[in-house]
Amino acid sequence: LSFPGDHAQHLDTERKWYYETLSLTLDNGATLSVVATFLRSAIGTKASSASSSPMDRQIFSTSIGITIQNMPGRADAHFAVPTTTFYPGSGGVTIANEPFEFRLGNSSFIGERDVFPLHSHIVAEHDAATGLPSITVDVNSEATNALFLQGENGYVGAKNTNHFYYYSWPNQKTSGAVTIDGKRYRARGVAWLDHQWGTGPTPPSGTAPLGWGGWSWFEFQFDADRALTLSIPHGALTDGKLPSAPLEGFGTYIDSGKATLLGAMMTVPLDAYVAGPTTGALYPTQWDLHTFDGPQLHVVAS
Repeated sequence: LSFPGDHAQHLDTERKWYYETLSLTLDNGATLSVVATFLRSAIGTKASSASSSPMDRQIFSTSIGITIQNMPGRADAHFAVPTTTFYPGSGGVTIANEPFEFRLGNSSFIGERDVFPLHSHIVAEHDAATGLPSITVDVNSEATNALFLQGENGYVGAKNTNHFYYYSWPNQKTSGAVTIDGKRYRARGVAWLDHQWGTGPTPPSGTAPLGWGGWSWFEFQFDADRALTLSIPHGALTDGKLPSAPLEGFGTYIDSGKATLLGAMMTVPLDAYVAGPTTGALYPTQWDLHTFDGPQLHVVAS
């Protein structure tokens, strides 16, 4: 990897995303948690669309979730912001590097040559059907911590399977404003930003094959600029639940700017699930996590 060059879009790969989490405390004591992912997927290749420009062979989309807690006069709630998709030829997409810019519609990440300091502008429009209020997040994140490489020197996976380049900025001091239904609040907290790009085998059909698996991913931002990220892959679900046997994965622990690659183990209590309100899919609500091959950490997360 070479920076700042690798902060760019990598239009020759199948997919990429910038993923940001914001953990913010508002000046009225409420907390706002934001997960905002800006995604790109290739819809053609140079071989299949030789007359098209690299940008014309892409499609972009946003995936945004917002949780509001402890807001006076408002019940705690989580909102999935409707996904918005953009084709560059139709407008709504701006990308640049040195300085960094990634703009999809009304939402954007705009930074400097090395991304941070970074301004995040996240917009969620009012949705009467779900009760989503209008929300605008306008915050600036400092270059508090340097990026660290995930996996083996920034590489996760194996050739001819899913494989990605992957690095992260943890615990970036953040401040700014959040506007909810027209009322503006001062906000302070921390940000985490991931950048991943790579490829994977083409699914044989539009439906999930037998043996479909996935992974659980965790991000912890501790005091004193310490951080932990864990990735736990898994095989097929049984009755909608993860395997009961311990699952093995990997992670990275950050302390004083030093990154240590860890092994990790996860178990999920069989009864620690909640059904999603729309599909009825089961989501685990409690995990028992152990790390090894480095600092020994034990986290029970709910």
